[in-house]
Amino acid sequence: MTDQESGGPTKGDSNGDGDGTGHTAPDRRPKSTFSGFGLDLPGHLAAHHPAIATVILVVVIALAALAIPKLHFDDNVQRVFASRAETTESRTSGRNLVVLVESETPFDAADFTAMRDFSLDLQLLDGAQFVLSPFSMRFPASHAAYPGEAVFPFEIADDEIEVRLEAYRASAPDVRPLISADRMSALVFVAIDGTMRRGQLRAKMEEVRTLAADFTATGLKYELTGVDAIAFDIAGAIKTDLIRLNAAGCVIAILLAYLIFSTLRTTLVVVAPALVGAMVSLALFVVLGFPVTVLSNVVPILVLVLGIADSIHLTMHYLVETEGSRRERLVQTISDVGPACALTALTTAIGFSAIGVTNNAPLRELAILGASGVMASFLVVLVSFTLLAPFCRPPAKSRRGFLMRAPVPAFVSRWALGRPRLVVLLAALVTLGGLYSVSRTEMWFPLFQNMPEKSAVRLANDRIETAFGGYFRLWIDIDITGDNALETPEGWARMNRLVEAVEKAAPDYSVLSVVSAARWLGKPAQAPSADDLERLDNSQRNQLFTPDGEHAHVIVFVPEPMRDHATLAIHDAITEAAMSAGAERVYGFPAVLRHNALPMIRQLAEGLMGACVIAVIVVAAAFRWPMLAPALLFPNALPLILSAAALHLFNDGQVNPTAVLALTVAFGIAVDDSIHFANRYRLERSLGLSVDEALDVAICQTGRVMIITTVLIAAGVLVTLTSAFSTVRLFGLMLITTFFVALAADLLLLPAILRLKWFRRPKWTTHS
Repeated sequence: MTDQESGGPTKGDSNGDGDGTGHTAPDRRPKSTFSGFGLDLPGHLAAHHPAIATVILVVVIALAALAIPKLHFDDNVQRVFASRAETTESRTSGRNLVVLVESETPFDAADFTAMRDFSLDLQLLDGAQFVLSPFSMRFPASHAAYPGEAVFPFEIADDEIEVRLEAYRASAPDVRPLISADRMSALVFVAIDGTMRRGQLRAKMEEVRTLAADFTATGLKYELTGVDAIAFDIAGAIKTDLIRLNAAGCVIAILLAYLIFSTLRTTLVVVAPALVGAMVSLALFVVLGFPVTVLSNVVPILVLVLGIADSIHLTMHYLVETEGSRRERLVQTISDVGPACALTALTTAIGFSAIGVTNNAPLRELAILGASGVMASFLVVLVSFTLLAPFCRPPAKSRRGFLMRAPVPAFVSRWALGRPRLVVLLAALVTLGGLYSVSRTEMWFPLFQNMPEKSAVRLANDRIETAFGGYFRLWIDIDITGDNALETPEGWARMNRLVEAVEKAAPDYSVLSVVSAARWLGKPAQAPSADDLERLDNSQRNQLFTPDGEHAHVIVFVPEPMRDHATLAIHDAITEAAMSAGAERVYGFPAVLRHNALPMIRQLAEGLMGACVIAVIVVAAAFRWPMLAPALLFPNALPLILSAAALHLFNDGQVNPTAVLALTVAFGIAVDDSIHFANRYRLERSLGLSVDEALDVAICQTGRVMIITTVLIAAGVLVTLTSAFSTVRLFGLMLITTFFVALAADLLLLPAILRLKWFRRPKWTTHS
């Protein structure tokens, strides 16, 4: 068969192309001593039964195309933090929507009239249980000037507004005024029926927005927020992110693949399998019944760039490293590179699986989606490559793309092979410095990091926390049955001690309780009777007790706990004071934000360490080379340590779940280069080359492909920096940093370690 018939010039041909280093392939190769755990078998089956493989692949593509339109997006922000399905909001009085009303000038009588009408219309909405607004505020019954009166009467003159507000503030109310000190902001709370489904709640929020639009005549601006409004805002941004990230990733991947191979045909052969793999990973969301979340929306783009990396390794080997007929070259490529690609998919899946150690549902979903998506994509890429590779023709050396022709810098071999002990020593010193830097980081995970940075809801939250302190409800329950009944002197004294302790811990926050009602009634020495409670506004009375009447609520309106360190200290002081004063439990969304995020980070860190150990053991087992495990651990741990240290630059030294997730996923991906390097070293040693010769070939040949794939993967991940979410941008930065540090470690540190006598494999199959 001529060169033209076999697809073009091959290494060792008359053109003298070879592999670019002067090494030529022998006529016979030894039997492989490397196992892909059978995962490379589909490639061999596709090579021998292309018609059947084509039919199966077409069916898979068709099913994936039908599934993708059914994608749905997560609109429950509490799932991101909660460790269980139950949420505390549903145990109380439903869901709270919060409307921030703003004006460019202090509110006047016309503004208050418009706000009152808006509040009254809100109360008429189906599903609205009650409305708490500035017009719900009343002076205490014992007030000298305005006993029991509404702070804002139905008819109010401009010159009365500030007088009545100052009188209310001077009465030291438990519920702070729902109007800011500058009288340019106001809050309206709407309690919505907690039994509503997500779709119904979304529709109800649109009703509120539509209603607000009807009350802007005086120049007032309305912005809807609250836990559910935040969730729906995030869901919309996730959808936009998913489309933008994947579209941009596809374009970048195609352009870089063309720069590598310089021919459109080969570019399509490289990119098409990866695109199908990413498509299948998207379909898995629907098949598994999982919603797309802030973090899981990066899975398809990761699968895409990893699929392209596998395609490049396979294609480069097929075009440059093999000879013979197309079928012979194809089978040889699958035998030589297929197991390595299978192992890289397996280690990446192990990295994703480690995320599933937490009790958090979205993270477990991410673990399942990532692991299954990577494995499914690998199988699709391997089969698709096998079917498409025969259409490729090796380009002449002069027509190869710049990246395909660029050599590995000569200093890499000089340092790795000439000064191995010095390289290892320098790496150890860098590692120690990185570990010290990591020890100075802090676990931290505020809610606002999960929100789109420029969203109107997030900006409204910032303004609310500046003007009012916060609107999240922290619920404190105390038993009021038996001897603790409020009607008894002991029970009432116990209730007062609890409220006073909470008020002392949070002097600037509003505290609502039955004690507040007693003070308002002018009877603080005794529990209010049923008739007394009927005098209260419905919006307050309905929140004082549990439906069964066995517990009394103390409600504290707080900002998110991890807004800053001062806020966190106040939150912890409230919890400690409440429990010390006899509270049975402290719960609510703020408690979830405070107590679930940090254990989640610790669990993810433990999963990361487990993934590192398991992955290197699996790789060593595949190579049947025990000492490869410790040899791989150092070069692949170093990038993680340096990337974690870089959090001082990327995230103010704060470690959040996203950072640990990025390190976990990055480890699974970064170890891929180590596998391909060790595989090439194994091949060359099996052919009879010495340690230094085999390492030099691995550096020059596989090193070049490693550089290409790292640049391509990093470029694909680079699109995450355009995300609306700071967490996604941090995820991308951590990945990119890890990839490039891992590349340097695999080219310098790994060969230096393998050259040391303790890590040499005692026996290799040699060519005979």
